[in-house]
Amino acid sequence: KEIALRDIRASLSKFPEKKVLLRPDEGISFSVLQEVWIEVAIGGQVEVAFEVPASSGNRPPEQLTLPFTGIPRPSTFKPMPRISVEIGELGDVYLNGGSLIEDGFDPDMKELTSLLRRERELRDQMIHSGRASREVAELFVNISCHPTTEYRALANVFNACLAAEVNHFYPPNFG
Repeated sequence: KEIALRDIRASLSKFPEKKVLLRPDEGISFSVLQEVWIEVAIGGQVEVAFEVPASSGNRPPEQLTLPFTGIPRPSTFKPMPRISVEIGELGDVYLNGGSLIEDGFDPDMKELTSLLRRERELRDQMIHSGRASREVAELFVNISCHPTTEYRALANVFNACLAAEVNHFYPPNFG
């Protein structure tokens, strides 16, 4: 049955006992095939069969069944929340949309550094002990600023992330 990409997940959840056979056109790009593959996995399937054209024209196509490995399943893959650092118009630094941490013009930013370091260490312990995978527990910090915030406040937040040994921190979109 031919269905739209946006309907794959819903169709599979209605009929979980059905198996999926993909018959991709030979000219389809890998990225499109990958989108379909992910939708099938999220729809609850544990494997998918592909129709593979024969290398010579005198044999019928073969079916190749592949298990889903490396694709996060919604029931088990729930990353821990990212930390949100917001820099206000006057350089004040807020954590997770709430409490004021400190003045962004303080070059040391000891409190922010300490909070980020503790969070990173807790998550690293979870990863190293095997209680959570890196995909689930890795610390990511999203940074946002008011349009009139001075760069030095942003630079001080960057430095706090570096001092806390946070590997993944993302500045505001400058585009």
